Amino acid sequence: MKWLTSLVLWVLAAVAVAWALDNSGMVSLFVGGQRIDLSLNLAVIGLLALAWLLVRLSGIGAALRMAAAKAKWARVQRSERGVVALLVDGISLHLAGRHGKAHAAASEALLNMNQQSSEDGMQLPRAASLRVLALWVMAESAQAMRKLPQAQQHLDDALAVDVRNDGAAAQEGVMLRSLRWALDVRDATLAQQRLRALPKAVSTRIQTWRSRLDLAQLQDQPMAALEAVRTLTKHGVFTGFASLSLQRSLAVKVIQSTADQSALQAFWKQLPADERDSVDVSLAWAQRLLDLSAADDAPDAASSTAQRVMQQLQPIWKRYDDLTASQHVRLALCVEPLVPHLAQEWVAQVEAAQNQRASDAVLQYLAAQTYLKRQLWGKAKPLLERAAKNLQHAELRRRAWVALADMAQQQGDPAAATAAWQAAAHVSKD
Repeated sequence: MKWLTSLVLWVLAAVAVAWALDNSGMVSLFVGGQRIDLSLNLAVIGLLALAWLLVRLSGIGAALRMAAAKAKWARVQRSERGVVALLVDGISLHLAGRHGKAHAAASEALLNMNQQSSEDGMQLPRAASLRVLALWVMAESAQAMRKLPQAQQHLDDALAVDVRNDGAAAQEGVMLRSLRWALDVRDATLAQQRLRALPKAVSTRIQTWRSRLDLAQLQDQPMAALEAVRTLTKHGVFTGFASLSLQRSLAVKVIQSTADQSALQAFWKQLPADERDSVDVSLAWAQRLLDLSAADDAPDAASSTAQRVMQQLQPIWKRYDDLTASQHVRLALCVEPLVPHLAQEWVAQVEAAQNQRASDAVLQYLAAQTYLKRQLWGKAKPLLERAAKNLQHAELRRRAWVALADMAQQQGDPAAATAAWQAAAHVSKD
């Protein structure tokens, strides 16, 4: 009724103006051979009324168009809420382990999006993100049910979505998840391909470095795993003793996998001091250096290697009481090949350590070997006999019996030599 009131007011105002003004002016209109005379005031009032009517009709048309747009937007919002609800259901079902129903919910969400787009011609807000997430849930569910071809198809569809306006973050998340899927099924080749396909910005993220670590361990590449652990340590993923222990164990694997002395020394120089001074790392380096230099027959090279190894093992030798039983054995295995090249001071240290720990079978074996190399058979024989009976490590026990057999042969005692050889053979069968 507001518009009617307004019309009446305008008419009354026009009539008042007409009465107040001079009405002597005339306007003649010729229509179809007919002449129509109107007063000037009436013509002006008619024009004003027509203009007002046109304005009102234009406003009514705009209101109708806005109402239609609002109704269409309301339908889009209803569709969006339905799609989001289905996606939430799909994610919840996937987390609950109900992968079949999760796949069905995400598939229905994707179908609703396609239907809404075809019917109204309007895209849902953040349509790309919703589409990528729906395909991700379907791929996750198919992957969990070991439907790998179907999971790959959903993954390809998710990565093919146009994400220029939105959805880039969701698509990057799908890429990272696909990398984890390949690692979960221990497919190193596929994981390597997906890792290389990651954008540069994504390849430097913490989650990517975690996957790099798992991939390196799967491919048995300790150097790459060590690099990943160091990067994750910088970001606070690994801290304290856990980080240091992991780095040391990987450093040992890298040392054991080196192919030549130059590669070993290059890696050894770039190791941080806290890793290089570790007992396990030092023993691994010493053993690997001895193995690589075993083919070198030059006396000077053997002597130089012995000095380098013993210099590195000196701090470990001083902490002998703090070492574990396995570290005792590894230390003996490193020192034994160096016995012919040991200086007299080292021989004295071995003898003193054995005297202080008379019941230690490893030191008994090591001291006996130093005596044996210097042909002090009277001192070596009783220590070897005790070590052969008391050693828990099979390899050292076998070596002790072999040394006793060689000594008996050199002393002209074939019966003792035969008994020692038989004992050594029995140890090899354990």
